[in-house]
Amino acid sequence: MNRLTFWRLISSLCLLGAGCAESAIPSDGEPADPSTDSTGKSDGLDAAADAELAPRDSGTPRRDATTSTEQPVDAGDAGRTALADGGLDASRPDAGRDATVQDTGTGPIACSNGQTTCGSACVTLATDVNNCGGCGTKCASGQTCQANQCTGGEPQFNVPSGCTKKTLNNHGYAFCTSTRGWRDARTACLDVGLDLAIVTDKAESDFIKANGDSWIAVNDRNTEGSYKHVIPGNRDRTDGATATYFNWKLGEPNNDKTCDGFSIPVVGCFGSSTDEDCTVIYADGGWNDGACEERRNFVCETY
Repeated sequence: MNRLTFWRLISSLCLLGAGCAESAIPSDGEPADPSTDSTGKSDGLDAAADAELAPRDSGTPRRDATTSTEQPVDAGDAGRTALADGGLDASRPDAGRDATVQDTGTGPIACSNGQTTCGSACVTLATDVNNCGGCGTKCASGQTCQANQCTGGEPQFNVPSGCTKKTLNNHGYAFCTSTRGWRDARTACLDVGLDLAIVTDKAESDFIKANGDSWIAVNDRNTEGSYKHVIPGNRDRTDGATATYFNWKLGEPNNDKTCDGFSIPVVGCFGSSTDEDCTVIYADGGWNDGACEERRNFVCETY
């Protein structure tokens, strides 16, 4: 008998009480689905085919059934994960840089022999045009720094109010005629980055005498009879280098004691007696030790 007649016979038997599953009997003209068994379940071949036809999601990690850890699907994901784990970004220009190289910042500065620290740099004061002979002493445009001195042009400097700029051998001077005591005169020089003139030869002494009776740096304030220059730029030190050039007037220095800067013959001294510890160059070029409280002109110098 043919298939249709067979299934009709089976259907008749089911109606008599055989209990066949309704889903197992095909309708007239429709062949039975060989992939479905009497329980309605699909066989393994169809499941495998469906799985093969299902689209793959390459961007979604799959979970391993045994370890419950996510695994990257493709090699591209794996490479990106490796980069992330290594702490590198392939798009950065320094992606291949050694990770141990670090910027340690400025830190302490160790200068070589013969150099001095000015701010955050090591400089050679003897030849540095921006720090010639001292930090911050800048040579003028066109000058060079040789042996701690700016040469080849006019030095740039400020002077106290009312003073006049002068230059000699590439050194700057301020000729000041607003009379002050020696200490006040020095303060006026220091306030603009200068100090009292350190006179080292006859040419410089003759140059300064043109300013009239003027205070200079030489003094014996610390030890009587031991004449020294000030320490340039140091407000608290007057015991600098020992002076080697002098042009004392006849009978000077004599440390003649005065009465607060002046003496009155016959009557004597009113007030305390004062030593003569500070040096003045007179208009005739001669030097004298005078009482530091006396008001005189003064000459400042760059250093």
